[in-house]
Amino acid sequence: MKRILVFIVLYAISSHAGAANSFFNQPQRLCSALIANGLHTSGWRSNKAMPGEWSCMTKFVPFGTAGANGMENNISFYVNGTSSNQAKDIRIKININNASERSQAFSRLNSATKSLFKAISQPIPPELSGAISQQVPITISAPFGRIELIFKPGQMDSTKVVLIITHSLPAKKTNYSAQQTTSLTIRP
Repeated sequence: MKRILVFIVLYAISSHAGAANSFFNQPQRLCSALIANGLHTSGWRSNKAMPGEWSCMTKFVPFGTAGANGMENNISFYVNGTSSNQAKDIRIKININNASERSQAFSRLNSATKSLFKAISQPIPPELSGAISQQVPITISAPFGRIELIFKPGQMDSTKVVLIITHSLPAKKTNYSAQQTTSLTIRP
């Protein structure tokens, strides 16, 4: 059984992140960002399981055909925060239970990622779309923060796309050949 987890995590850290940050000050709107992709959340609510936390999430939405383990691939969407009026973390997650449909899963991730960027009125970096399509890790710093597509091999292979919203990042470019990760920073 081969599973791949893909997360998109957005951290709204700065009050100077412009239009993107103003969107994160509207967590209920953010929770509705991927309805067109079939990802309906439960709405922005206090998280009873974790006092002081707020969240909204979807159930796993299956797609494709069942793999050897009898389960279909699936996608889910989460928004988390620590206050009623500020989201800090967003995740789009795919589980690949049918390895023969790996490309379809990454295509679905790319589509949801593009929809999320559109919802926050930011262009998706072409490097991110390319990395998702090619299924290779990457780190990109953008005017609103940092974006990462991270692969973690193991018993359950996982892949994460991480977006961190900040207002100031140092300018640098680093290549990590062992992880095939590229870091590109663009100052706002």
